[in-house]
Amino acid sequence: MDGEQNGHARKAKKRTSGPASERSGALRPWYVQLHRDKRNTIRDVIDVVAALTRLRRPDAVKRVWEAHHHGVSLLVITHRERAELYEQQFAAQDIKVTLEAADT
Repeated sequence: MDGEQNGHARKAKKRTSGPASERSGALRPWYVQLHRDKRNTIRDVIDVVAALTRLRRPDAVKRVWEAHHHGVSLLVITHRERAELYEQQFAAQDIKVTLEAADT
């Protein structure tokens, strides 16, 4: 029954919401960058990074130390909607992250 159900062939549904450029922009990779934090303790930032992202604790420690010493660290690369969600979640914890579209 590959592609058929009850004797009728299924038709693939096309996504028609918004222009193609908008749809591809949402799926394009985005960088979520962590910035040096002077308000929160390093331990608190590590805890938040580990809690909000899928990073394991050792990776979260590495990213936070990189931001502490170099001013900024790449946390994750994800699609736009998730990147914006991360931005809001980190802002709620008073931790600065910025988003940047990846050049593809």
